[in-house]
Amino acid sequence: MWAWALLPITLAVFGTIGMWAVYAIAVSNNTVNITQEFPFISTCGSYNPQSCLFSQICNICCVLALWIVTIRFQQVRDLGSGSHLNMAGLVLGFISSIGISILGNFQQSVVKGVHLLGALLAFFLGLVYFWIQAWLSYYSPPSHDRKWVVPGRIILCSLCTCLVICMYVLYKTGFRSEAAICEWALVMCFFALFAIFAAEFRHIDCHKLTVQNKERISTSNATGTQTLLNMLQEITGRDKSTPTANSHTPSKLSSYCSPNTQEASMLCYCWMTRRQVRERNQVEKESGIWEARERNQIGSGICFCYLQPNPDSDQLFVIEPEP
Repeated sequence: MWAWALLPITLAVFGTIGMWAVYAIAVSNNTVNITQEFPFISTCGSYNPQSCLFSQICNICCVLALWIVTIRFQQVRDLGSGSHLNMAGLVLGFISSIGISILGNFQQSVVKGVHLLGALLAFFLGLVYFWIQAWLSYYSPPSHDRKWVVPGRIILCSLCTCLVICMYVLYKTGFRSEAAICEWALVMCFFALFAIFAAEFRHIDCHKLTVQNKERISTSNATGTQTLLNMLQEITGRDKSTPTANSHTPSKLSSYCSPNTQEASMLCYCWMTRRQVRERNQVEKESGIWEARERNQIGSGICFCYLQPNPDSDQLFVIEPEP
């Protein structure tokens, strides 16, 4: 589960080290003179040989950012939080990530207009993206991480907003060194915002992208439902149409069954984990699309298996570990 948490951490660490490496090379070969003024990041990465390193760092950060934005979109979608706002965040995240590549490959000393366009996309749209993530985190299901992730994300977003304003004002008023310091601080805060995703990504078990039409989704769900029904029958050791209440099996499972389970047409979700329980609720009854809702659970492994009799019923069949 911790493997996916390394992705945002990798971006933050790699980007931070890379940017300061570009600065160190620029200072060492006297491309920039820090005795006159503190340089902007773009100035450090405008001349050879550090411009090649700067471009490569931005390209790698772009790819990692696109990957993180995609995973975050799928995670929020599975949690069932703000579908339209989540989609807006995906679009803004993609555009701002592409902006990172643009500003890295079109140096300020060569094509200044395109470079500034990339910076605009990366910083301004990126800031809007992180504000959206702060909102989505605030309205996400309760968890232990949420207690510090939400305040931390809001504080960093507020700091980034102030730094953007200060950088613009200072640059326009002639305080270039101070504006450059604000730019460096802004970039470091952006890397910190990416790193915070590690707290949420550590709950991810697997990640995959699939493209299916509606017919394939319906067929797949029907097949999966039948498979899980058969599995449920094997677990309980009895016929799925006539389960009994509070019976015990060799696997130490106790069960409760509401009436009319023979009308069952949909099986929700069965998952065993140590510190979490994932519940699945139906979102679109016609297409069989499901959303996962996640909540933390302290203690040993718990298995919930919900069998919904029909799309319009609230009756559920529940299997859980025997206390």
